[in-house]
Amino acid sequence: MARATVTNLRIGSFCVELGHNDATLKVPAGIHRRYELELMEGPVRGLVLHQQGKLVLHGSCVQLGRIVLSIVGTSGSGKSTLAAALCARRGQLVSDGMTPIDPITGAVVVAPARVKLAEESLRLLGHDPNTLEQVHPQSLKRYLSVEGCGGDVKLDAVLCVEDATGTDIVPLTGTAAVMKLVSNSYLAEYLPSEFGPTLLERAAALAERLPIGLLRRERKPEFLGATVQCIETFASALAVER
Repeated sequence: MARATVTNLRIGSFCVELGHNDATLKVPAGIHRRYELELMEGPVRGLVLHQQGKLVLHGSCVQLGRIVLSIVGTSGSGKSTLAAALCARRGQLVSDGMTPIDPITGAVVVAPARVKLAEESLRLLGHDPNTLEQVHPQSLKRYLSVEGCGGDVKLDAVLCVEDATGTDIVPLTGTAAVMKLVSNSYLAEYLPSEFGPTLLERAAALAERLPIGLLRRERKPEFLGATVQCIETFASALAVER
């Protein structure tokens, strides 16, 4: 598989210098240490994984029984809230915020078992935000520890979140599936244009080997339970097929 490389990338007020297996972060003076750590664990880690040949999707990943699902979407679309709600039932967290995948084997890079949630999401799930660690002093989110997966996992499907009236999952195939994966790739908007064909190739390889679905749901809090049940039903049906 072809591999493009990235050497220098600017995101907002900080700059990332990438090698093949590591990265150096340059931040303005006075940045809080916890914010710097958050950048290293998030954007910098994501860019390094892109560099290492992974397809890095912008979303959380949960194991439901034998089925591993990635829930992807734009910032603020409720991916982490859905992951936490699934983990509050029978799910196990594989990763939050990004899902790095080997596009050929489907293997997922496992991350620490915690999600970052806004205070309203925490309250919706029955947690007191004041008892939880703030991500960093400027963040509106806090860490919630959840049950993690037991070891190495392979992805079984990707669900792309979209606002709609009602709740259902619509299969995506062909070009539509590939382009959904590309548009939901982590930090794709910051990657140089020459990285585009590589990203497209990785997305096509993944779309060829597993189901991609459009998760249409209402984002209102009262519909969270219905969305969780829809995802669980989808996972159960996929497990029967396997």
